[in-house]
Amino acid sequence: LDFAGIDNTGMTDSTAGFNAAASSSASAGAGLVFPCGTYLLDGAVIPTGVRLISALKQCALFKRPDSASNKTVLSASGVNTFTIDDIAFDANGTGNPSLGANNITITNSYNYKVRNISGIGMTSTSTGDGFGVYATSCQDGANNTNSEISHSAFNGNGTTAFVGVYISRCQNLNLIQNNIRGFFFSGIQVDDTTLPVPANPTNTNIKPFAT
Repeated sequence: LDFAGIDNTGMTDSTAGFNAAASSSASAGAGLVFPCGTYLLDGAVIPTGVRLISALKQCALFKRPDSASNKTVLSASGVNTFTIDDIAFDANGTGNPSLGANNITITNSYNYKVRNISGIGMTSTSTGDGFGVYATSCQDGANNTNSEISHSAFNGNGTTAFVGVYISRCQNLNLIQNNIRGFFFSGIQVDDTTLPVPANPTNTNIKPFAT
C-alpha cells in the first residue's frame, strides 16, 4: 500500500488518503491490502467494486479518531459490490460520544460481502447508533441475493453498545457464523427484512449481554 495520506501508526487521520486509495483500487479492479497497524478513519467512503483486505488476519485496525466528526468508521451509500475481509474495527465510542459510534454503516447498497471482521467500541445515543454493522435499504431488483455478513465477531460493552448487526429493508442478506455478544438491546435486530430461504442463519453466542 503506497498512497499519500495513509498512516498505519494511528497517529494521524488517514480518511482522505483512504478515500483516494480505495477509489483508485476500485477503478483498477485490484484489492487494497493494508499492512498491519492502526488506521484512523472518520466516515471513510467505500466505493463500488473495492476489496479491502488485511495483510494478515485482522492485523489492520480501522479506528474512529478521538476527534471524529462522523459516527461511523466506514460508510457505503449507493454502492454496488464491495468486500471487506479480515479487518478489525474500533468505533472508539469514547471519542466524541455524543455522535454515537458504529463500525460500518451501509445504506442503499447491495451485492457486498463483510467477512472475517471484528468490531468493538460501539456506543449508542438517545437517537440510536451503537451498531457493529448497520445495513438498511439494501435490496436491488434481484433481491440482494449476493450479500453476506459472515464469520465475524462483534463485542459490545453491555451498557452503551446497542445492536451487533442491524438489518432493515434488506432482502436475502445472509448472516453466517457470526459471534455477537455484549449488546444491551439485541445481538441481531431484523426489521422489515426477508432472510434467505431456508432462513437458518448459523450465528453463535447471540446474547444481549457479555458473558
